[in-house]
Formats: sequence, C-alpha cells, structure tokens
Amino acid sequence: MTQFFLRIYDFASTHRRLSAAVLLLFLAVVVLLTARIRYEEDISKFLPGNEQNEQYEAIYRQITSQDRIAVLFGAKDSLRQVPDDTLEMAMDYMGRRLEQIRSIKDLQVTVDAGKAERMMDFVYRNMPYFLSPADYERMDSLLAQPDFVHEQMLKNRQLALMPMGGALMQTLRYDPLGLFGPVMQRLKGLGPSDDFQLADGYVFTKDGKHSLLTFHSPYGPSETKQNALLARQLNGAPMADTRTLG
Repeated sequence: MTQFFLRIYDFASTHRRLSAAVLLLFLAVVVLLTARIRYEEDISKFLPGNEQNEQYEAIYRQITSQDRIAVLFGAKDSLRQVPDDTLEMAMDYMGRRLEQIRSIKDLQVTVDAGKAERMMDFVYRNMPYFLSPADYERMDSLLAQPDFVHEQMLKNRQLALMPMGGALMQTLRYDPLGLFGPVMQRLKGLGPSDDFQLADGYVFTKDGKHSLLTFHSPYGPSETKQNALLARQLNGAPMADTRTLG
C-alpha cells in the first residue's frame, strides 16, 4: 500500500500540469455533486420502505391536522375584551389578504353552518347504524312506561317556549322523545372542542377574547424550510389598521 501512494506521488511530481488538471476536474465534480444534494426533512423517510409502513404513513397524514395553521386575533392587552364585530372585521380583512397568497389552501374564515345541519340530518336519518344493543334496551324500557310520551311532549312544549327553543327545534324534529340522546352524546366526542364557540359563523375561544381563522399549509409539518418561507409571506401580508384592537 505504501508503494502505491509513493508511485502516485512520483507521478504527480513528474507531471505537475496533468496532476493539477486532474485535481481541478475532481474538485469541479465534487462541487457539482454537492450542489445537487437535496435534504429530506421528513423524519418518516428513515423508516423501512415496506408497503405496511407506507400505509401507516398515508393514514397518519389523513387523520392528523398538523398542516392546519391557525391565525389568532385579539387585543394587545390580554385583559381587554374586544367587541365581536371588531374581531370579525379583522378576520375578514386578513382573510382577503391571505387569499392573495397562492400557496395557502382551504382558507376558512367562517364556518358553514349548513354543513353542521346537513351532518345532523345525515346522522338522524341513519340512526339505526349508530344504535347499540344497550340503546335498544333503553328505548324499550322508556316506551314501556305508560306516561312517557305524554310527559316528554309536555317538556318539549316548555322548551319550545324558551328563548333558546329555536336552537332545539331541529333536534326535536328528529327526536321528539329524546330516545337518541346517548348516541348523540357519544358522537359529540367527534365534534369540535368545547374550548371554542361559534358566533355569526366565526370561531371564538370560549372566553370570547380571541377569534381565529385556519388554513392548510401546502407543505408537510416537517418541511421547515418551506414553512419558513410561508411564515415570511404571512408576516409580509398587508394588515388592516389594528389600533381598534387595543
């Protein structure tokens, strides 16, 4: 091995111009190959590339919302309560500015109340698919009581006369006897968190001090470089005069 390197040294010493040319060519090739390197930031790529892991990864991407970005609106003074209409105006203004950023997808400034109504309609129309044997036993037990229907209809009448009765009319239309209450309670866990509330279709935190809009990032949660560019675009989006927000 020593003789091999000595021969290379002797050859380079004797043919200096050729050695310099070979060295420069080698450096050029190295620089070219280095410039073509692309870093993969998705940590899941380190997993074995078998079919099962690919299925798990696809399912994970579908059921998670890590690429969902929320923009919060509120007063600079956290102790100050900003009027709802002021926050709504700020959200509408920001929403129009975000629409100009092409990379943003599925921008949601307001919630479509019609979707919630259609979802409830779908659930009630397909209620037998959601019932368990325990639900059938409960319904049989309630309906076996002689005055159950009469008493329940009296309760419905009282609820309809209350100020909030209008919000209950849709439920009463599908389930006037309250037979499906446990089913809807179980499905409630699939709905939005109790930490948020809706007002005029806008999403507010439970305390009403903040509102938010959301959108999907076109990049995965691990694409830090691309998401950094998106963050700069958001910071550079023209903002409305926020002096009214405190």
